[in-house]
Amino acid sequence: LRAEVKFLVTCELARLARYLRMLGFDTKSAESCGLVELQNTCQAENRILITRINKQVIPRIVSQVKIRSDHYREQIKTVIRDTGLHHFCLFSRCLRCNCLVVPVPKQEIDALLPDKVRQGQQYFTRCPKCGKIFWKGTHALAMMQFAKELTVELGMEKKMGFTLTEYP
Repeated sequence: LRAEVKFLVTCELARLARYLRMLGFDTKSAESCGLVELQNTCQAENRILITRINKQVIPRIVSQVKIRSDHYREQIKTVIRDTGLHHFCLFSRCLRCNCLVVPVPKQEIDALLPDKVRQGQQYFTRCPKCGKIFWKGTHALAMMQFAKELTVELGMEKKMGFTLTEYP
């Protein structure tokens, strides 16, 4: 059984970090791009560094993915190809703080919801760390479509063992 892949994304790739979280990957954003901090975090937490920093500058961080493209879609493809990711669990992490979200009963958060959401949605998750509430509105449909397109573009839907699931 393969251990969960965890990432540390450097400061300049914040958008990429959010997309990796949307796909269900434990993706921490570096608080600074100091080489010592990056190295220590990667080693202590067994994370793969995703960066634009020249690889020769940070030789002690063995597991890293070098990002060259300015386009987030190509950046995600690079990470998937270079790390051999084969399972996406969409909507399982908070896009803001990376914590695993948990199901929450509607009645518990009803007063916090916009009227349109309260009327049209029944299923919700919440981040136990920052309190952000998630539901499957049109944005979620667009994200699911994006993930499906990625799998087709990379030929992943045909690979044995590949799965694309939604949480929960």
